[in-house]
Amino acid sequence: MPYYPTLGQLLSADKEQTFNFFLSGLGEVCEPWVQRDELVYNASLMTYYSLVSCDYEGDDLPCPRTLACTFDNHIYLERDPRCNHRLYEVLGCQVLLFTGFFSGQMGRRHNLKWHRQNGARFYMSASATAKDEGRAEFFTRMARNFPELAERQARFHKELREKPYLLRTSEEGYEH
Repeated sequence: MPYYPTLGQLLSADKEQTFNFFLSGLGEVCEPWVQRDELVYNASLMTYYSLVSCDYEGDDLPCPRTLACTFDNHIYLERDPRCNHRLYEVLGCQVLLFTGFFSGQMGRRHNLKWHRQNGARFYMSASATAKDEGRAEFFTRMARNFPELAERQARFHKELREKPYLLRTSEEGYEH
């Protein structure tokens, strides 16, 4: 029998539970040949942005509200001499999230193919500016696989939309 969390468990999900939710969900829609580090990375970025407000004022860029905001950030940051692999990676993550998981919403207003090309370019820039060779190789792989990564996230989102909403209000019964 599938596991359905109680409403209380959903409202109190922590970072680890949220990560496991995204990891297992993405794992279900991925092809068997997908490398584990790509799967974990995708689940991590989805976890981060699901737990961080769009108004977050920390070291990283907060999750923008739309692809247009990501593009505006890119224009601003690319001219900044401090722009490094970390900022390019953040931009790549944001574009991946919007052109992947939120492609249904963003595709109505934006050219997803063009933005996916930009996302791949952000990861290539992250690779070119990364000091660690292993990270540079990983970013190159993310750039190369960007369209497929976005499609997996889109499939996962579609699958979530199509699942019935079953919440247990207690350990005993189910509410439909």
